[in-house]
Amino acid sequence: MFVAVRDHPIVVAYDGLLRGLKDLSVSSFELFLSRDLRTLLGFDLSSDDYIKELKNFLEDNNLSICAILLENDFSRFPLAKEIKYILNAAKIAEKLDVLVLRINPPMREIPGYTLRDYIELSSKGILEVLKENSYIHLAIENHGLIGNNKEYVSKLLSEITDERFGVTLDTGNYYWYGYPLEELYRIYEMVAPRVKHTHIKDATTDKKHSLRRPREVRMTPIGKGDIDFKQVLRILSKAGYKGDLTLEDESVSPRKEKELCRKLFKEDIEFLKRIIRELS
Repeated sequence: MFVAVRDHPIVVAYDGLLRGLKDLSVSSFELFLSRDLRTLLGFDLSSDDYIKELKNFLEDNNLSICAILLENDFSRFPLAKEIKYILNAAKIAEKLDVLVLRINPPMREIPGYTLRDYIELSSKGILEVLKENSYIHLAIENHGLIGNNKEYVSKLLSEITDERFGVTLDTGNYYWYGYPLEELYRIYEMVAPRVKHTHIKDATTDKKHSLRRPREVRMTPIGKGDIDFKQVLRILSKAGYKGDLTLEDESVSPRKEKELCRKLFKEDIEFLKRIIRELS
């Protein structure tokens, strides 16, 4: 396993990606790609020439993209537009030698929809992408009120058996959703064999051992909250995961507290690297 970062907080906190990656001694990052195929780094990836410019930028600076983050929404209609967006991103990913697309589940509740409806809607979109593109791996994040439901994730994984479909495990989102601390590790173990990408975040709450409502947590720096990351990484390692640990510290705003963010990001990264060394 290796440490990576999301591009957005680094670009904001450091006023530029390269400056931040060098200061943090990190060479891999998650790339955000908008619906109009633009990035936060100033690259428009709507043509092969622009894609080549980004590829040259990566090679010149010895950088890699661990995954591409999309803003799709399987509760947004028509579904065909969401599928087209993901397929366009898949073509770009292949040209950049990036294997994983981080995708969203349904991001809003639809009146009258059941959990079964959300699963079928998501499955339809995912299977269409996998059918049309034989290269890409899709990693759905436990994100929002629907995607953090463990039954949604469990059933989706059991029904889509293609090895190119898996999850982006966000370590903090299940806690944010309201699951008790002990339940987190059972969920991590459930999804670990299908993890393709991660978002590493931490949080704390006074109600650690009881079922809570969503949002009843306070985000913290990594290792300063309730989540035992040694246990998390052991679970991932046991399942054979060797990919990224992408930092997503949401305890402070990179826009409002840039200096503090830089300090915390360094501490977060060293904390994760230390655990990796101890487990190796």
